[in-house]
Amino acid sequence: MSEGTECSFRATGQVELWDPWTGTTRPLRVRSQASDITRLRMPLTDKELQLIVFSPGNAAMEPADAPAPSAASVVPLDGSWEFELKPTMDNRFGDFRWPPTPTMIGAEARQFRYADETTPNPGWQNSSFDDSKWPKVTASFGPKFWKLGPLPDPADTPALEAQLANLKQVDPNVPVEVGGKKYLWQPYSFSWRWGIENDPGHQGYHGLKEDVHDEFIGLGKRQTNGTGTGYEKEEAGSRYYLWTSVNAGSNLQARAIVGGLNPAAAWLNQKPLSRLPAPVGLNEGVNPVLLRYDNSGRGFFVIDTSASAEQIPMQAGTMAMSWFNKPGLLPFDTRPQTARPAGWYRFTSPPGLRAMTIIARGRVQAWADGREMSLTAGKSRDDGAYEFIAAVSKPAAAAVVVALRIEQDRGTYAGAALPEPMVLDCAVGQTPLGDWTQQGVLECYSGGAWYRRTFSLTPDRTRGRVTLDLANLSSSAEVRINGQTAGIRIAPPWKFDITPLVKPGDNRVEVLVLSALGGHYTTIPTRYRGSRVSGLLGPVQVQTRRPSNPKD
Repeated sequence: MSEGTECSFRATGQVELWDPWTGTTRPLRVRSQASDITRLRMPLTDKELQLIVFSPGNAAMEPADAPAPSAASVVPLDGSWEFELKPTMDNRFGDFRWPPTPTMIGAEARQFRYADETTPNPGWQNSSFDDSKWPKVTASFGPKFWKLGPLPDPADTPALEAQLANLKQVDPNVPVEVGGKKYLWQPYSFSWRWGIENDPGHQGYHGLKEDVHDEFIGLGKRQTNGTGTGYEKEEAGSRYYLWTSVNAGSNLQARAIVGGLNPAAAWLNQKPLSRLPAPVGLNEGVNPVLLRYDNSGRGFFVIDTSASAEQIPMQAGTMAMSWFNKPGLLPFDTRPQTARPAGWYRFTSPPGLRAMTIIARGRVQAWADGREMSLTAGKSRDDGAYEFIAAVSKPAAAAVVVALRIEQDRGTYAGAALPEPMVLDCAVGQTPLGDWTQQGVLECYSGGAWYRRTFSLTPDRTRGRVTLDLANLSSSAEVRINGQTAGIRIAPPWKFDITPLVKPGDNRVEVLVLSALGGHYTTIPTRYRGSRVSGLLGPVQVQTRRPSNPKD
């Protein structure tokens, strides 16, 4: 019911408007009161909770000639706001990520636009470069196979398989003809730690249930069932080929291990493997591998050179596949003929970027807004990665484009070269209003942010009821005016009565917005996602409404 609408109530007596957020009350004048009927004008808008309370006594009457409420005068608070992140995800007990960490989880770069470097000095560090056609990759996940398929089930395989088994490297731009139709190889990615990306597995884990499937090959159409996920036959067929390679430092003996969905056929160094699991001989250097699957499903295939070529149960509390950091496990390499593989990563930072902590598998260079960042090498890790600190010489107030070039360790391409999210250190910056998940790497951020700015009111605009209208936000707000708390809201309407807190001249407004967990769960495999919309969406206004009766 809109403001000023005249309504009738079957009650009489004194009338008050109660504010459920602050506990304050104010009297309401009525149009008329007779018998058991009271008529009054609704004091608030149709988007506000109007809690009208009657109590014994005499009602204050509105003059018969009182005009309808006048329109509010408005001061828009558009343009740029100061922006400061306030992390709230306390991970001391591993509630949001395993293992537990002693600090809050703040802004991180978890997903990036990515491209393999194909020519020297491509200039991809320039902030104006258009990377919109680059695919997005996630930290820890990278290509381990090239996948061909699904292909029609009744395929003429001998000639095709002889051709595929002889490949020394896959060119994804060269199609493969099957049954008169051309197919292109596609990268097949997974993480040695987290397995298949976005596959929550049995019953759907939030990343906190200590259960990561060892089956990192998932073929077919992924389906969610009552207790987890499965892979069903695709309309185009159920035959797939996976190509990769492993590199050996010398001629040696190893073991090919399979589980779950087993390959229907396999080749190593152009020679078929009669059955799996089986001992295999590896040549010094590159050893091409080709696998054929004739059904959809989930399984694994690894080549292990350790004395015990079996899966090693992970220690209690470890969130990873049992293959993660397993001694003797040979990594897969989809680019064996590339002498010095390198990749480029680009993302938009939060406002006020000062520095980044980077865990990388390879040599790193970093740029912010086209300018090279200073780089300090830190400690090494058990998985062969190194820690780097990249810092800017002078933080920019606005968000900037960050570019990384990594000379990758063999087999650690795309997101696999970054086994952990990059931790971002940000000062107070500047940002427009809007959904922060649409502003670069903040798409993965859940927590709080302070929005601050100064606005000016004329003496006339402080005479009357002054309201701060935030319009829209997600998902809670705390407001301070000139250092004093104006209120907290956890649901709309996002309006605050700031009449006693403002003054003629300059006034300072601070809004703390806390988001839900949708951003954090962007890169966590779960069946329980939710809205990712976050931040102060606006438009924000300061409204002054002069009373129709000077005594009100």
